[in-house]
Amino acid sequence: MMNTLPSVDESGNVINPSSVNLKNSSILNTLPSVDKGGNIINPSTDGLANVMNSLPSESKAGPGSDDLKVYYLNTSHGDATLLESLGHFMIIDAGDTQDSSTVINYLNTTGVKTLDYAIATNLDESAIGGMTNLMETFPVSIFSGPSNSFSSPTYDKIKTMIDEKAIGFEQAASGVSLPFGDASIQFLNASSSTTNASDNALSVLVKTGSVTFLFTGNQNLGLTPATFWAVPNKDVQGSLASLSEIAPEVLVINPGTSGINKTTQDTLKKLKIDPLLTNVDGNIVVSSDGNEYQISTGSGKIFKKPVSEVTPASQASPVTNLTSPDAHLINGVATNSVI
Repeated sequence: MMNTLPSVDESGNVINPSSVNLKNSSILNTLPSVDKGGNIINPSTDGLANVMNSLPSESKAGPGSDDLKVYYLNTSHGDATLLESLGHFMIIDAGDTQDSSTVINYLNTTGVKTLDYAIATNLDESAIGGMTNLMETFPVSIFSGPSNSFSSPTYDKIKTMIDEKAIGFEQAASGVSLPFGDASIQFLNASSSTTNASDNALSVLVKTGSVTFLFTGNQNLGLTPATFWAVPNKDVQGSLASLSEIAPEVLVINPGTSGINKTTQDTLKKLKIDPLLTNVDGNIVVSSDGNEYQISTGSGKIFKKPVSEVTPASQASPVTNLTSPDAHLINGVATNSVI
């Protein structure tokens, strides 16, 4: 599998050592697409079945202390993700207002004192509702969002806080990159509107070495291959139509307290994918040194995936050392998550 997954160079360009043309990548050819009704567009393919047999073996050794850490928080409505690298912290979205105490308490227990960045992938209340309380609690160096002209009670309060607290504002624009510890942040795309919160959206790619984390907010803008994809919780079913373009190894979904609907469950089963679900698995923590990653969850699962050198698929080992006898796969990664 790792033979076919594309990488991203320092300039943010997609590279693939086994194929000049990404469209010819075998993983993209084996990943089926789905429409918004949950139907597989190319049912003749066998989903991830052809990829699963080419995975390298797993081990459970822990990554080093200098790893990038990504904390997908279990919030009741909307996404909130904390990232840490070399003692620097940032937040991508902060959940709804009702999630404020959950997010703030988690940051406190993680040792956060200040935030280098607070990024809003969209300006819906589910993304920025908890941001004002967060910015009151932790000093923030830079706030970044898809617009500076949109007006809503919550966003107007954020802009007032930016002025009063002398917080830097970074207008998100496609191609803009920000340094972050040993990792980097890149805005892939952004749209803005003065009238509709949902039309203010951006995608964020966080990368360390060969491992990438994609956040597409409440829309699917700036799609690019990534190791981890935080699926937009506003429309999980519709977002899955973009699965073959992103070709992620791991899907992370925060469906809130309501969970995911039956149609989406059926679609994921058709595609042979068991995502990590925050409402089932709790807070999800990923550590990566850029060469491998380890995932641990609030429900007690721990497993690791090495990012292998290019190896012919026929020589690769099957997945081993699963966390339980009935473990499933998240796009080829071992887990005992059950939908």
